[in-house]
Amino acid sequence: MSDGSNAANMSLAPGVLDTIIALAATEVKGVAAVEAPAPGGLREILFSKEAPRAIEVTMGDGGRAQVELHLKARYGFALPDVAAEVRSAVADALQVQAGVETDRVDVYVDSLAFAA
Repeated sequence: MSDGSNAANMSLAPGVLDTIIALAATEVKGVAAVEAPAPGGLREILFSKEAPRAIEVTMGDGGRAQVELHLKARYGFALPDVAAEVRSAVADALQVQAGVETDRVDVYVDSLAFAA
């Protein structure tokens, strides 16, 4: 969850940007879910101080957001295209809904969902 931020002279509660990001990403065709990556081995499981997070938002200089987003993609979709659409959707949603500009949106596809 991101910390509260101040965009366009309004305060946003922690988690608001995360919600906007998650909703924008899941509306993209080819995205099955926004979810935290699974721990990567026994050492990480035993000694990790924090659980992995699905969305990380860091506010940089000038109030611009840097977003890290982990998701599960649907099998059969071109992953570079899905990631590009997610980047665009997230940046647009943050700008329109919260007045927050983005420096970057990093998309990580951590797993695939197969049709049942």
